[in-house]
Amino acid sequence: MDYCTLGRSGFRVSRLTLGAMTFGAGTGIWQSIAGLDREQTTRMVALAVERGVNLIDTADAYSQGQSEQRVGEALTALGLDESRMLVATKVRLRTGSGPNDVGLGRSHILRTVETSLKRIGRDHVDLLQLHDRDALVPLAETLRALDDLVRQGKVRHVGACNFSAAQLERAHAITAASHGATNQVHYSLASRDVEHEIAAVAREYAIALMIWSPLAGGYLCGKYSADSTGSSTAAGRRSKLDFPPIDRDRVDPIVHELHAIAQTLEVTPAQVALAWLLGREATSTVIVGARNEQQLEDNLRASEIALAPDQRTRLDRIVAAARAVSLLDAAAARPRSRAGMTSKPSRALTGATKQRRVLMYAVTGIRGKVGGVVGRTLLSTGQRVRAVIRNADKGSDLKRTSRADSLTIACSLDSRARSCASLDLGGLQRPRC
Repeated sequence: MDYCTLGRSGFRVSRLTLGAMTFGAGTGIWQSIAGLDREQTTRMVALAVERGVNLIDTADAYSQGQSEQRVGEALTALGLDESRMLVATKVRLRTGSGPNDVGLGRSHILRTVETSLKRIGRDHVDLLQLHDRDALVPLAETLRALDDLVRQGKVRHVGACNFSAAQLERAHAITAASHGATNQVHYSLASRDVEHEIAAVAREYAIALMIWSPLAGGYLCGKYSADSTGSSTAAGRRSKLDFPPIDRDRVDPIVHELHAIAQTLEVTPAQVALAWLLGREATSTVIVGARNEQQLEDNLRASEIALAPDQRTRLDRIVAAARAVSLLDAAAARPRSRAGMTSKPSRALTGATKQRRVLMYAVTGIRGKVGGVVGRTLLSTGQRVRAVIRNADKGSDLKRTSRADSLTIACSLDSRARSCASLDLGGLQRPRC
């Protein structure tokens, strides 16, 4: 097992973290997610320690607190102190029926941490994370409460979960001297939004990214994707709780590519997906959970897999193609605000250099694949967002700016290129260059 330092904290953790969301047997949504009893939890923790894992990630709200309790029982049964197993937990979600049993106010944070320490059976938490933002509480008050807990010795390091790039910037502006070390985010081959802005801000401020749901709720394992007959009847958590949400038409091609690479390496698709994440520059540690020891064993073996550059390229290309189709289909499904809008060229493109010839097309109602590797892509109704699609063979760019009622495609070619006829634009009209 390899280890990494979380930000500037000096906090060394394993590249794979044991997720404790399945520990305990709570009510509500936890009936679909959790269910492991004390003995099962203890065996899972023992296996993780044996494989070199030294961090468990839990939360005060998981199974109404039972997850933290199961973690504490396992640590006691196995005689594990902080030199062998660290504990990360969270605060923010509802923990009771009272009006103050939720949020990031000072009272709730301090009271919840005391309860978590009793469940875990230790005098401190190694990493306390804000489970999300609380719009009702000033961020300065929340950060001050965390700082007080660190000064009291009840918390070693603090982090966040699901913070946007802007929220990370704001927290850093309030207190650059905080003990913040991490931001726990959703990142996988099925969801790469983190790469847009969060990864850059995290890198600038040396904030480590902890990855949750690296297999997209198990979907990247392949058991939920449609087979050749178009049916998918696999039983599992996602069959009861479809979370995190995904676009199955877009993700299924990725799953098929994972299967192909897995067959070549004689491993599982899940191991390939985890190995891909571990090889990403933005990733510090990946949280892996399981419902049984075999699942956990398979997931932990991903740390032993090294994907070849061409295999990573194949995954990047299939993700790019799926993303491009999704964006184009979304644009095609939008209602036209002006009847009779047709494609017509425009010669304006801000920032065009003398070395480039540019031809722009305003297009609506388009469908089709765009070849190459997609770079930064976003699509939001009513917002102007740029997406860049790079053709790896010709070194050309397709720059797309999306609006609520139109989609503008620009083909920028290096001045040395003679034609862009070889670009795979699917059903789009090819510009004459």
